[in-house]
Amino acid sequence: MSYKTRVNGKQLFGNNEWYDEWGKYLISKGIKISDEGLYEGELDDFMEALEVIEKITMNIEAKRRERKEAGGKFFSQSIFDNGDIYDSLVNDDEHYESLFDKEIEIIKHGYMFLPIQFFKACEDMLEYTGIDLKGSRTYTYKLKDGCKIKVTAG
Repeated sequence: MSYKTRVNGKQLFGNNEWYDEWGKYLISKGIKISDEGLYEGELDDFMEALEVIEKITMNIEAKRRERKEAGGKFFSQSIFDNGDIYDSLVNDDEHYESLFDKEIEIIKHGYMFLPIQFFKACEDMLEYTGIDLKGSRTYTYKLKDGCKIKVTAG
């Protein structure tokens, strides 16, 4: 059985993945995490949690760039580089995969999409609040009245 982090019942990170930034954030929100990394709790600020997810995403990319600069081959491709999709779809007539299938896999398993995956897990409970000129965000949201983001891991 693998360890999974879920937001509103939807898996957010990959199997057996743990991010210190997320753990520290949860603890700061009063959520207790067991020695095995198990927890269950609720969050009441979507934008605050989104910032943590964005930080995790950017840290993953930074580590990959460090590996690439050091000459590493494994996990050194940018999480933002999906330029080989076309070639993989066109050049292999024997093992055809549809563009839609490939895109679904990239979105579900692509680290660059962690923020949008978090958004999609919370979308039904969000209310658009407009542009934040101070924070330079075009899209800002708040939780609808009475809603909480359910977070679990195990």
